[in-house]
Amino acid sequence: MHKSRYHGYIKDYDGGTVMECYIHPSIDYLRIPEVVAAQREFILQRIRHLTKSDRTKYPALPAGFADRHVTPGRNRDVARALAIPGVIEAGWTHRDLLASTRRAKDADQRKSALRAELLAIVAKVSEQQFAWCFRDPVDTDEVSDYLDVITDPIDLKTMERRIRKGDWYKSKQMLYVDMMRMVENCKTYNDRGNSYYDHAVSLEKFLPTIFPKRMTEG
Repeated sequence: MHKSRYHGYIKDYDGGTVMECYIHPSIDYLRIPEVVAAQREFILQRIRHLTKSDRTKYPALPAGFADRHVTPGRNRDVARALAIPGVIEAGWTHRDLLASTRRAKDADQRKSALRAELLAIVAKVSEQQFAWCFRDPVDTDEVSDYLDVITDPIDLKTMERRIRKGDWYKSKQMLYVDMMRMVENCKTYNDRGNSYYDHAVSLEKFLPTIFPKRMTEG
């Protein structure tokens, strides 16, 4: 909650962060379980309509099923899947499963390559002499009004954590946007001529050397 919303009305504590929960006037919060149940049933109906399955209930897989259905070669996972009762009956073919497996592996490889590239970029920025003030989140206990000025803080440690988590950055462009937001946050909070402001300018000049030109122009 922005300080202007509560300042002077309640006791103000240094270092405290006042939170608020917006109550939307068009939502009947007392009926949320009923609404969610209706949404769930709608989704299940759509699945039943689109699925190829005849909704036959097959027996559970016996113990040791995976060990007994080991097929030599690179397609053993596909063969094991087709051996599961109901898979073939649902319309799945060897070609379908093989294509799905290849797409999943390709996606994993692309994600791993992007993660490595983004981590290398963050490490490259972090090792620069001017980057020391961007490596960790701003300590709001020491800079008590920081969140009153900067509503969307970001730092290199947070970026690294997001990269390692794996689902935040989908491209180098997204990382570049966060880097530039870090620059703008620093320039917004600090006056021109301040050493922190100067470090932000240095970072802004450095980013075009490690990101593609098309990202840093315009």
